Amino acid sequence: MKKLYALSLLLLLTSINIFSQSGWFWQNPLPQGNDLNSLYFNQNSEGFLVGNSGVFLNSSNGGLNWD
Repeated sequence: MKKLYALSLLLLLTSINIFSQSGWFWQNPLPQGNDLNSLYFNQNSEGFLVGNSGVFLNSSNGGLNWD
């Protein structure tokens, strides 16, 4: 009987949907956390990064800051 009770309790606990809290945002790594695939710099220290999930980043100061 104890085994049946323990199994029932285990099944009950594993079937509950648990949702995360709303309001979460990226803190680290900044500026985003998706995989980056390609990087290009022109001769004017302007750089471009593209990555997964439509990520497109631009730097106008040689990569010190990214927007």
